[in-house]
Amino acid sequence: MKRFGLTMLAVFLGCCSGARAIDRDARLIDTVSLNLADLNDADSIGGTLWGETAVNVERQDWAILFGGGYEEVSPDNASNIEGWTLGIGLKYYLLPVTSISGVGTYTRYDQDGNDDKDAKAATLTVKQRLLPAEDPLSPFVKGALTWRDRSTFSEAEPGAERDSYSEALLTVSGGAEFEMADNFTFIFEAGYVIADESNDQLEDLDGLVATIAMQYYFDYDD
Repeated sequence: MKRFGLTMLAVFLGCCSGARAIDRDARLIDTVSLNLADLNDADSIGGTLWGETAVNVERQDWAILFGGGYEEVSPDNASNIEGWTLGIGLKYYLLPVTSISGVGTYTRYDQDGNDDKDAKAATLTVKQRLLPAEDPLSPFVKGALTWRDRSTFSEAEPGAERDSYSEALLTVSGGAEFEMADNFTFIFEAGYVIADESNDQLEDLDGLVATIAMQYYFDYDD
């Protein structure tokens, strides 16, 4: 059993040693995206800007993630809400086609005539490319698990709109990255979110999500 464990550890370390750098050996990756959601009790549309910067270490398979965005949420039982998000995290390339990231975000919601609301979230994401990032077409699959504490959106009960509660969300998605130039790609992604229902039973945020993004790769020589 001990020998088997040592063998598996050697295999794991060998796999990890294959990761050389972040996608396309870039120094910086900027992603501008349009995000859409069609959830059971709320729809949303918004945009984000995220950066991925290679950590300046010898292996260069770690990256710092940072970014933010804006969205307009349309709950079924409340007026529209504007949301502003900031986030930061870390990403590790286990293999050139496999990455794991952890991101923390804070969102502030502005609802006219009512108390402002917020959300704090931590997300763990695993991304598996089916073809390398350098290929003209690189399909991928992703799985993300999010722990979130947020205000409720419902206005059905005067007290409920100020309450907050914790929830878990599982997102499974897939998509493809299309090369338009050596350092520029388009990304199309669609997925499904499974979320806990709110305490007041008025907010079921299961549903479809989709993203259209432009991604820019900056080399060390740029």
